[in-house]
Parts: sequence; C-alpha cells; structure tokens
Amino acid sequence: MFRNTKRLMATPNESKPNNLVQTIERISVILDILGQNPQGISIRDLSVKVNLPKGTTHRLLSSLSYLGYVRQDSKTRDYLLGFKLVELGNILLGQLDLRKEAEPFLRELAERTKETVHMVILDRNEVVYIDKVEVAHNPSGLRMASRIGLRNPAHSSAVGK
Repeated sequence: MFRNTKRLMATPNESKPNNLVQTIERISVILDILGQNPQGISIRDLSVKVNLPKGTTHRLLSSLSYLGYVRQDSKTRDYLLGFKLVELGNILLGQLDLRKEAEPFLRELAERTKETVHMVILDRNEVVYIDKVEVAHNPSGLRMASRIGLRNPAHSSAVGK
C-alpha cells in the first residue's frame, strides 16, 4: 500500500499490530513525507509517494489543513507541515522533566569540552534529539548539523551506540 516511506515500519523484532486504523496510518505517512520535504510537495507527488489516489490524498490533506497540521503555500500550492505540530512538539518537550534536570550538566559539559552537547532519547530504533547546548567557539572548527526533534537511526549515530 505505501511505498517510499521511512515510517510504517516496525523495528526488526516488532511486528505490525493488526488493529491499526488505516486512516491514521495514512496520515502518519503523509506527515512523515511532508517532514522529509521541507520545501513543500505537490499533491500529485505526494499521492504517488503514499500510493493513494489523488482524491483520497486531497481529502486527508484538507482535514489536516483545517486542523492546522498541514498548510499550503499560496504561490506554489505545495503542501508543508503546519504550525500545530510545533505547538504539540513544544508541549511534549515541556513535559520532559529530564531536560530541566539535565540542563546544568549539559552546559557544564559543553563549557569543559568546548563542544556541542546533545541529549537524545531512544524511540524504538531511532534516537531523537531532545536538547542541545552549543558553545560560542569550537576550537576544532567541526560542527554537527543537528536540531531538536531530529531523528536518526540509532545504529548509525554516535549517540545511539
């Protein structure tokens, strides 16, 4: 049903539950694809990527747009993630007391090492960056491009090992 999608996959030892709601599953894939296309994506290209008819894709996008999870560029008519997701993401980050507790230690570690320090959590087989402390001057000149909310496969990242 879905192709070219990174999500909708169980971890290697986990099978897909048979009580998933198909519409929610489809919406999840759409949101993931929009997240992978920050410049926006046309409804035609999106419907191809999710392997759904254009009409079905349009109905799902219309609902998501009305609710604020998706927005449409007025010039290109491409679809992008909506600001409701930022709101929900910030609520989730605020609920992570671990960030508040770890913050002074992250700052101290960044100051001592003069390196950017990341805090991640493991979510299934991926690490999710939930906090970051950058130093003003990094003597090595090396810098990792990262942002809070970024997901990477645990097996292919230093923090996931």
